[in-house]
Amino acid sequence: MRRNTNVMPYEKRLIHITAWNLMGDRGEVHLPVKAVRKLVGVMGSLPVPMEGISNGDLVNLMSALTDCFDQEMTGDIIGLTTAEGMNIRIFID
Repeated sequence: MRRNTNVMPYEKRLIHITAWNLMGDRGEVHLPVKAVRKLVGVMGSLPVPMEGISNGDLVNLMSALTDCFDQEMTGDIIGLTTAEGMNIRIFID
């Protein structure tokens, strides 16, 4: 069996973060996993609006994201909607 040598290293894969609300505001960020790991480590959160997310939920969200990085997961990682109507989708490809 031949091993696929064209597989992209996990640290170079892109994490896509999309945030939108019912008012039509929308933001997107596309960064390598390596950069997002550093951002979360230094800032403690992601560069997206976190309106309506409590500090405890944010800590849990960042912990879950870090666990996903540690397991080198791909695909949809996080999808949530706040009570204020903010939607956040995070996926890695």
